[in-house]
Amino acid sequence: YFRWHDQHNFLMPDGSGLGQHLTNDLLQVKGVFFPGGNWIFRPSFTYSRNLRLSNMAGSPRDRMPEDVVIDMEIDSYTGRLEIEHGTMRRVAGQFGVDYAYEDQVTRGIIPLLPSARIHNVAGFVYESVDLGRFGLTFGARFDRRGQKAEPNATLKLPDTEAGESLAVCEQTYNVLSGALGGTYRLTPESALAWNIGRGFRAPSIFELHAFGVHGGIAAFQIGDPNLVPEISLNTDVSVRWQSPRLLAKATLYRNAIDNYVYLVNAEAIDPYTHLPIMRATQADAVLWGADLSARAQVLPWLQLRGIFETVDGENVETGDKLPLLPATRLEGGIRYTWREWGRMQSPHLDFGVRHVLRKQAAGRFEPFWQFDANPDFGVASTEAYTLLNVGVGFDLPLAQEYIHLDFRIENLLDQVYRDFLDTYKGYALSLGRNVSVMLSVPFRIQ
Repeated sequence: YFRWHDQHNFLMPDGSGLGQHLTNDLLQVKGVFFPGGNWIFRPSFTYSRNLRLSNMAGSPRDRMPEDVVIDMEIDSYTGRLEIEHGTMRRVAGQFGVDYAYEDQVTRGIIPLLPSARIHNVAGFVYESVDLGRFGLTFGARFDRRGQKAEPNATLKLPDTEAGESLAVCEQTYNVLSGALGGTYRLTPESALAWNIGRGFRAPSIFELHAFGVHGGIAAFQIGDPNLVPEISLNTDVSVRWQSPRLLAKATLYRNAIDNYVYLVNAEAIDPYTHLPIMRATQADAVLWGADLSARAQVLPWLQLRGIFETVDGENVETGDKLPLLPATRLEGGIRYTWREWGRMQSPHLDFGVRHVLRKQAAGRFEPFWQFDANPDFGVASTEAYTLLNVGVGFDLPLAQEYIHLDFRIENLLDQVYRDFLDTYKGYALSLGRNVSVMLSVPFRIQ
């Protein structure tokens, strides 16, 4: 069970506050059953609840009225069963089903989204074939997704003036997706791998029916109920090295997406809120990038690691850069490990550094684009920054088990920065020094 609760104020340009209460609850139950032979059953159930309360500007969090302006709750339930089988005639893999139900309720004085319900049922299969130096993997998944929004006159759903009927409140999708991949072992330590896959994403209720002020982008957002699903074709090639002392991987990938959903500046101002209007729209797009990672055990007590990630994208129809792509980043780290120190087993000390490059916003397609023209309050483009992190951890014997304790400090030097994908970069700085403690206690049920 995981719970996250946050209360905060946005500082508005006129110096007033805007209070918010945010709550996330997550409950997950997993099981593993061994009925015999090469079969393994893995059932799971997940429940999540997201609650968002927001005031009007000028009403801080400690004066949250009973009838708040924005009051949204999303309850999600997901059941999943994976059936795994061991190797049978060089073939191993799994198949299964899952069902997801989402209930979205909009309350509050000003609705941003309609109340809605979403059902998704799916079946999937994934298999791998071992042919010696050559391996083959393939998978397929079928989704039937239905989503229905409640009519809402405030949100112009349906927009009767535009001739829309109640049909715009309901969508049904039947989609088959799949992937095929292979590996070829060049040497006992190295291999070449490739994958090609077809993916699917249905437009969200937000993208379809939003109509109001979205604080996350500081704009008046308008959805499009006529959006169609995104269909992607992803290809990647990678080289891998695995030995007792070195684990390394280099990957190049390209993802072509039909009907990519994004927001565009409508080049208009909402007359009531005086905020820019951004509309959901679609276009074909392509993304490409590279990932490099390595972990080296230099000495029995010393480990080094490094990561490089970069991605870029383009709107095929206009030639513009795609919005909401992460900035290029580099990470490095050193870990010292001992066998024992007093009662502590496998203690370790970890130092890490993360450097993120400057990122230019994709013009009028980027949320917060308006802040680049008015840098006195918030930003759209972000400058480069470097963060230092440190952590320690160890195991302690407890009966016949070991409890594990981790203590970590991120952004040790309290660096002032804004991350490009931070949804609050238009209002505030990104997270400062962050201290976390994690305790893991295993137990067995006979």
